[in-house]
Amino acid sequence: MKPAQVAARLSAEVAGDVLQPGDAAFLDAAAVFNREFQHQPALIARCTTTRDVVSTVRAATEAGLPLTVRSGGHSHGGSSVGAGALVADLRGLDSIEVDEAAMTVTVGGGIGAGPLVEHLHARGLAAVTGFEPRVGLSGLALGGGYGLLSRMHGLVCDGLRAAEVVLADGSVVTASAHEHPELLWALRGAGANFGAVTRMTLDVRPLPPIYGGVISYHAGRSDELLPRYAEFVSAGVPDATTVYVGIDTVPNGLSTLSLLAFHLGDLAEGARAIAPLTRWGRPVASEVGEVDLLALHAPGRDTFPEGFRHAWRSHFVPTFEAATAAALVPAIEEARAFSSWTVIEHLGGAIGAIDGAATAFPHRRAGFGLVSALKWEGDAPAGPLAWQERLWRELSPGSLGSYVNYVSPKHGPEAVAAAFGANLPRLVELKRRFDPHRVFCGNVTIPPA
Repeated sequence: MKPAQVAARLSAEVAGDVLQPGDAAFLDAAAVFNREFQHQPALIARCTTTRDVVSTVRAATEAGLPLTVRSGGHSHGGSSVGAGALVADLRGLDSIEVDEAAMTVTVGGGIGAGPLVEHLHARGLAAVTGFEPRVGLSGLALGGGYGLLSRMHGLVCDGLRAAEVVLADGSVVTASAHEHPELLWALRGAGANFGAVTRMTLDVRPLPPIYGGVISYHAGRSDELLPRYAEFVSAGVPDATTVYVGIDTVPNGLSTLSLLAFHLGDLAEGARAIAPLTRWGRPVASEVGEVDLLALHAPGRDTFPEGFRHAWRSHFVPTFEAATAAALVPAIEEARAFSSWTVIEHLGGAIGAIDGAATAFPHRRAGFGLVSALKWEGDAPAGPLAWQERLWRELSPGSLGSYVNYVSPKHGPEAVAAAFGANLPRLVELKRRFDPHRVFCGNVTIPPA
C-alpha cells in the first residue's frame, strides 16, 4: 500500500490531522529537537485518542511502513520521527487527571513534563520528572527518567503504577502490578520497545519546601573546585540534598563551573547543607535561598536551544572521586576553545534503594552521571566531536553503562548493550513475546539476541 493510500485510510479513521509531505503544517510537525537526526517521514498521524493510535499502528504494519512514536520529540537520537516512517504523534493526548485521594496523576501519552509540573504545582503537589520541561513525559519515564526529586523519591519510572499500551498487533492492554506485570517491568526503563503508551498513572506527593539555587565560579578554577566537589559529595550528602555541576565553556567569553544545589524539606537544614558550597572563593554569581520548584524546572533554552544539532555522550559511575576530577580538568581546559556543556549529575539516594533487576533500568548503583554535550549549526565540528570521544574513552574504565535516553544511532550496538546492562537477556525475551515482528524499532532497540 502506498503512503497516499495509507493517508486516505487514516484520514477516515483518525480524529486528528493526517499530514503528508507538502502539507503546510508538515515540516513543523516533523521537526525534532536534535536536528542532527532530523528525518523526513512518509506520514504523520496526529492522534488524539487511543483509538487513533490503534489505527495508526495497524495501518503501518499492514502497509509495511516503518513506525515511530512521538511524545515530545526530544529523544537525543531522533527516534521520534523516522525516515520514510508513519509517525504516531501523541502530542494531542495531553490530558491530566489528579486523584488526590490515591495520590496519583493519570496523564496522556503526549503530555510534556512542563505542563504536568505546572498543573501539579498549582495544587501543591509534585511528581518526579526530569530537569527539562520541554521533554515528553512518557519518553522520559520509559527510559527510567531522573531529575530534581530523584535522590529523594527515585526515578520517574519508579512512580509508574500503570500504563495503557497499544501493542504491535494493535491490541490495547493495561500494564500494572496485577495485569501484565512483566510488561510493566519492561516499561520501567527499557525505552519505547514494547508499544505506544497512551496513558500513564504516576505517584504524586506533597510539594516540598526547597532551599537552594545556583552558585557559579570561573571554569578556570576547575582544577581546584572539582576535587572540592568530590570531597563534598564523598562526605555523605543526605538524600534530600542534590548538587549538580555544570561546566559551560564558550570561546572568547566567560566559561563557568556552576553548582545547582538544593535541599528538599526544612529550610534551615537546607541552608546548612548548601552553605559550604558558597565559600569556595569569590563566585561569578550566587543566588541561594528559598526557591520555587517551577524556577528549578526552568528550561535551559540557552544551553539547549531549539533548531541546533546536538551530540551527547554519557557514563554512569558509582562514585565521583579525585581520579575522575583529574581526568575532567584537562578536558575542560581544552574545551574552553569551543562551546561545550559538561555535566556531573548527582544521583544515588532513593534511585539505588531498589535492586537493579527490580525494573528494566539496570544502573541502580550509579551515584553520578557524567555527560558531555555539544551543539552546532551547519557542518559537524570535527575537533569538538573528537574531544568528546576522547573524554568518553578516558572515563570508560570506571563506567557502569550509559543512559538509554542519551544514546544515539551513531554510538553503535555497544552503547545499546551498555544502556540495558544485565537486564538485556530478559528484555530480549520480552521483546520476542510482545513485539515478535519488531514493529517498535525506531528507538534504542533491543537486539534480537
